[in-house]
Amino acid sequence: IVVEAVPFEIYLQSMFEKLGVY
Repeated sequence: IVVEAVPFEIYLQSMFEKLGVY
């Protein structure tokens, strides 16, 4: 998991979008 150029918040939001939760 590379959270260097991508903020952790945006990473979580993107992950939730892929899961279809958010």
